[in-house]
Amino acid sequence: MIEKTGYTTGQAIKSELYCIGEAIGNTLELNNEFLGRYCSDTVNVALSMLTSEQDRAGAIDGCIGEGREAGYEGINGDSILLSVGEIEVQFEGEPEEYFEEPENWAINGDLAYYPMIGAYFSVDIEQLRENVNDILSEKQ
Repeated sequence: MIEKTGYTTGQAIKSELYCIGEAIGNTLELNNEFLGRYCSDTVNVALSMLTSEQDRAGAIDGCIGEGREAGYEGINGDSILLSVGEIEVQFEGEPEEYFEEPENWAINGDLAYYPMIGAYFSVDIEQLRENVNDILSEKQ
């Protein structure tokens, strides 16, 4: 039996989770709509104490845990839950040469798609509250 090597769905998910985690507070703005839609009540309340998206980004920096793939679940605990839909990967060559299991991907030309419902990130709420309080203290 030939051992398969290539890009796996696990690698794609891990990469997607990393990129989304890095985007929170950077390219994903922490505006009121984001807080209300994607953050648990505890995270929303803590970040809502700050009015500036820049301050919110500073407060949450270092408080987000490693992400995991999420299904159809509600926001619970101290967390951020984002909908994803699918992972898109552009590749060169034949799918059989690039992917470990090309049958797991929907392939259209040089693009491949893998379904991913959501991304769940736990938040260290104690650290977040401490960071928020520090920022509020600096502003007084």
